[in-house]
Amino acid sequence: MPAALRPRLGGFSVSAALIASALAIPGAAVATHAVAAGPSTSACSSPMLERPTKVAALVKQVGKDAPLLARLENAALRSSGRSVDLVELAADPTAWVGGCGEIHFVEPLPEVEATDAPQQLAPLDQTFGLESRPSAGRVIYLDFNGQTVTNSYWNTNPKYGATIVAAPFSLDATVSTDFSELELRHIQNVWAAVAEDYAPFDVNVTTKDPGTAGIKRSTLADTQYGSRVVMTQGGPIAGACGCAGVAMLGTFDRVDDSEYMQPAWVFGSGHDTYDALTASHEVGHNFNLRHHGTSSSGYYAGAEAWIPLMGGGALRRVSQWSDGSYPDANNATQDDLALIAAKAPYILDDHPGAVGGTNLAVGTSVAGRIARRTDVDRFSFTASGATTVSVTHTSWLPNLDVGLTILDALGATVATVDPMVSSDGRTGLSATWSGTLPPGSYVAVVDGVGTGDPKTAGRYSDYASVGSYAIGLTASLTPPTTQPPTVDPTSTTEPTTTEPTSPTPTPTVAPTPSPTTSATTAPFVGEVQVGSRPSRMAAPRAKVRRTRLVLTWLPATSNGSAVKGYVIDFKRGRDRVVGVVKKSVFKHMLRGRHRVRVAARSEAGTSAYSKWVVVRIR
Repeated sequence: MPAALRPRLGGFSVSAALIASALAIPGAAVATHAVAAGPSTSACSSPMLERPTKVAALVKQVGKDAPLLARLENAALRSSGRSVDLVELAADPTAWVGGCGEIHFVEPLPEVEATDAPQQLAPLDQTFGLESRPSAGRVIYLDFNGQTVTNSYWNTNPKYGATIVAAPFSLDATVSTDFSELELRHIQNVWAAVAEDYAPFDVNVTTKDPGTAGIKRSTLADTQYGSRVVMTQGGPIAGACGCAGVAMLGTFDRVDDSEYMQPAWVFGSGHDTYDALTASHEVGHNFNLRHHGTSSSGYYAGAEAWIPLMGGGALRRVSQWSDGSYPDANNATQDDLALIAAKAPYILDDHPGAVGGTNLAVGTSVAGRIARRTDVDRFSFTASGATTVSVTHTSWLPNLDVGLTILDALGATVATVDPMVSSDGRTGLSATWSGTLPPGSYVAVVDGVGTGDPKTAGRYSDYASVGSYAIGLTASLTPPTTQPPTVDPTSTTEPTTTEPTSPTPTPTVAPTPSPTTSATTAPFVGEVQVGSRPSRMAAPRAKVRRTRLVLTWLPATSNGSAVKGYVIDFKRGRDRVVGVVKKSVFKHMLRGRHRVRVAARSEAGTSAYSKWVVVRIR
């Protein structure tokens, strides 16, 4: 038997069975059987293997029923309360096991595609002072300056060596801490994207070195601790690993031996999106998250614009935490947000969600953050005439898909805006509403929304539609002649999604997490046509094919005031405002029973709604 696989004789003492997990982005597949670290352990003193080896090789050498396998599995169970099946894990050629039951994965580096030059988000001389939440005691330190690591778990691998020297991050042949302008912009972009991923939680994502005391948790009473993420492209560990990133599982709030489990590693690809997603993914392991995969792949690659952060295999712009509700999930019981919040609690709500609302003045912009699925933010404003409410992102790689609802003083819905998200995720995540309002008080409600049934590939729910935004108001300063609320038609062609057809700006890049955009005022110019509201419409006709719904209706009787558009109302309160058309198409409807009705709008007002039509999507 080779020495590396020779079990040590006699008793053994294992106080930790830990997982290191690597993220390989495109094309990688890994079946993860994670074992969480306990809250307080120390380094293993009596290893059962002389050095880490592939799980498949170990199982082949000693046999599926070998006592050694049971001992390693039992050690993991005793320290963590979770089990790992080494025989099952042997099917994954990337899985390795350490001498004390530690498990990690080594995958090939991604094939990186070309990327646009990163944008400058802050003054370059502030690059290493960026902090997302300075008041938080918990930190995620993105270390681009290089690191020398000794006496850690990583040093138990002879390929890495007793002293690991990781070079500073570099995008060119000059490897030093004298970073180029391009490298500084890259660092800023990575920081901003990781900060957005962890925005709902009380944790400070920073490029400012907190020192050992700011990372290591000495006692349970210590509130200053966290994860160090070494971002490097050089050194023996990068060459020996040949992977995109490696991190231990469940170590974020460990006590006593937290330094032994540090750092998490990201081996830079030169692509800011890849590097940011890898960093968030590896820190996710520190927060006790396992991979989100499928029955045939350890990583779920997502579809269209969406991918889970703990998945991999593709580059998609809408990368969110997941509860495993996507198709064919192999980890459907893992609630990513709840596991992170167990170690870094949710931040406090910033704006009222039930009654009232934060004041939104004309010509101003207010920052906000949706922290969880149940969070909604309300903003009260006074307006008349031509009015625009816009909600844009303050991160270049947002997680939040914005839904915007405008209410009148009585709480009735004026409009709901939820644009279609493009297949590449570059448009449709923000929301803007424009319309003509009579003088009065209104409320804008901001919510995180999804795109449909997450069991349909490429669709996602509102589970992790969270993150930061800025809301701005533009309104006329001169009230027009009194008239009821109307919405300008935004389309005279057939709609193609379940979303409203409001104007859709692309996500906004901001210099810092605090928005700096502001709205402007514009005069209202228009005429009021005299007439009566349109007559009540006949019930629409519904045609269903699988999850596609086509509604058609007869034109409304205008009664002297030209019809400007139609409102399609689902019982759940989500309206679609369309132009002067005779039908509307809804794709990817949720299965079940739906009720829908229509009304016509003109300058004179909105007609009474038609009778309800019941639609069944099977």
